[in-house]
Amino acid sequence: MNQMRQTIPVVLYLKKYWQDIILILLLSVFTSMISAVTPFINRFMLDHGLFLLDIRNTVIGAVLLLFFAALGAVIEYMGSKAEYAMCRKIGIDLKKDAFSHAMKLKASYYKEQGVFQVVRNATYDIECVLNIIEGYLLKVFLYIMTAVGTVIGLFILDWKLSLFILLLLPLRIAVNMQFGKIEQACAKECQRQEQHFNSWFHDFVNGMIDIKMWGLESRKVNEYEDILKDTTKAQQEALLISSKSSLSFSIITSLSTNLLYIIGITQIIHSQLTLGELISFIGFSSYFFSPVTIILDTVRMMKRILPNLDSLKEFYAMEEESSEHTLPLTEPIDTISFRDVSISLKQRMILQKVSFDLYRGDKVLILGENGSGKSTLLNLLLRIYDPNEGKIFINGVPIDDFDIGSYRSHFSVVSQDIYLFSGSIEDNIDLDSRNGKRHLVNFCDKSIQQLKDGYQTKVGSNGSMISGGERQKVALLRALNRKSDILVLDEPTSNYDAVSEEQFNQFIAQNTDYGFYIIIAHHKKLVEHVDVIIQVRDQQVEIFRNRRG
Repeated sequence: MNQMRQTIPVVLYLKKYWQDIILILLLSVFTSMISAVTPFINRFMLDHGLFLLDIRNTVIGAVLLLFFAALGAVIEYMGSKAEYAMCRKIGIDLKKDAFSHAMKLKASYYKEQGVFQVVRNATYDIECVLNIIEGYLLKVFLYIMTAVGTVIGLFILDWKLSLFILLLLPLRIAVNMQFGKIEQACAKECQRQEQHFNSWFHDFVNGMIDIKMWGLESRKVNEYEDILKDTTKAQQEALLISSKSSLSFSIITSLSTNLLYIIGITQIIHSQLTLGELISFIGFSSYFFSPVTIILDTVRMMKRILPNLDSLKEFYAMEEESSEHTLPLTEPIDTISFRDVSISLKQRMILQKVSFDLYRGDKVLILGENGSGKSTLLNLLLRIYDPNEGKIFINGVPIDDFDIGSYRSHFSVVSQDIYLFSGSIEDNIDLDSRNGKRHLVNFCDKSIQQLKDGYQTKVGSNGSMISGGERQKVALLRALNRKSDILVLDEPTSNYDAVSEEQFNQFIAQNTDYGFYIIIAHHKKLVEHVDVIIQVRDQQVEIFRNRRG
C-alpha cells in the first residue's frame, strides 16, 4: 500500500472515476464536431448571405450558428458539472486518505515535527493539486478536442493558412516551457513559505501563555508581519509570472492574426481564397489559439505543482505503524520481557542492552533523572517507539507480532503530557462507551464533585479551564475507565497536593484490578507500595524486587 501511495496520488484516484472521465471525453468529442462544422456555416453566411445581400441565407446561417453556439454552451455546462462533481469527490478522497495516513504514522514524526505541521503541510499540497485539477486538468479534454475540431475545419477551408498557424506552435511551446521553469521555482518558494508559517504558527499557538508572561506580543506581531510580507511577495511573483505569460501569448496571437491578413489578401488577389473564407478563417483561428494556450497553460501549471507532488510523495512515504501482523492478543498477560533492548533518538543513545522480566501481579515503579530514558522505556512497551536492537516479549511472543490495535487495547495509560478534548469532564472520562459503568476513585471523584458543574464542567482547550491537578485526576479516571490488563502512569501526581498524592499512593497499594501497574515518578514515596523498582541510569537499568508480604 505504501508503495502505491508513493506514486502520484491524483493518478490513483482518477482510476476510480473512469465513468466520469468517459462522459467528459464524449462531451469533448461533440465539442470537436461543433468546432469543425462552425467555420463552414460562417463562411456560407458571409459568402452567400452578407456579401450578396441575401437575407434568406444570412438568416439560415445566423440560426445555425446560434443553434450550434447554444448546443456548445450546453455541452460545456454538462462537462463542467461532471468535472466539478468529480473534483469534489477526488478532493474528499485525497484529504480523507491523507488524514488516515497521518493517523497511522509512527509517533516519532509527530515528536520531531508536531501533529499540526505534518497534517497542515500535506493539506496545503493537496489543495494546490486540487486547484490545478479543477482549474485545468479535466477541462483540457474539452480544449484538446476543440482544438482538433477547429484544425480539421480550418485545414478544409485553407491548408496553407492552417499550416502557417501550426508553424507558430513551436514558438508558443518554447515560451511556455521557459515560463514553466520560472513558475516551478516560484511554487517551491510559496511552498517553503507555507511550511515556515505552519511551523511558526504551531509554536505560537502552543506558546501563547509564555508569550504573554514574557511580554513577547510585539515580537510575535513583528514576526507575523515579516512572514506575511515574505508570503505575499512569493505569491505576487507567481501572479506576475502568470501575467507575463498571458501577455506573451497575446502578443504571439496578435502577430499571427495580422500575418494572416497579409497572407490572406495575397491569396484573395490570386483568386485562391474568398473574402468570406478569410474572415471565417481568422475569426475561427481563435478557437484554435485559445485551446492551445489553455493546454500549454495546463502543462505549465502541472510543472508548478511538481514541488507539491514531491512533498506529497514524501508524506505518503512516511512509515506507518506496522499493520502487517494480525495476531490478536486475547489471553491475559502473564509476563513482560525486555531482551537486550537498545534505542537511540536523534543520534543520542537513550537505552543500551536493557534486559528484565516482569510478572503478573507486579506493581512497578520506574525511577530516574530527567532525560534518563524512563518515558522512553514506556514508549517502547506501548509501541510508540521501536527499538534499534533487541526484542520485547509478551507471554514469550515478540510484541511486534501482535496486531497493534489489539495490543494497545490491553493498556490504560496516563501520559506525562495529558491531553483533554474539548467538552465536559464526563466526555473526557467516557471516551469508550463500551466500558459501561464508570470506575470511580474517591479522592478523584470528590475533587470533581466540588466543581460547580461537577462532571459536566467544561474543560476548555486541552483542559485550560481546570487546574493541573484536576486535569491529572480526570486523566486517571479516564484510564481506569478502560477495561485493560496493564495500568501505565507517567508522572501521574506531578500536580497533586500532598493530601491527594498520599491518597493516590494508597489507591496503588490497595487496588488489584490490573495485572500490572507500571508507574514513573521522580520521588521514592511509592517504593513501599510496589513490588519492583526499576532504576534508569546511564543508559542502563537496575532491577530491585521488593515483594510485599
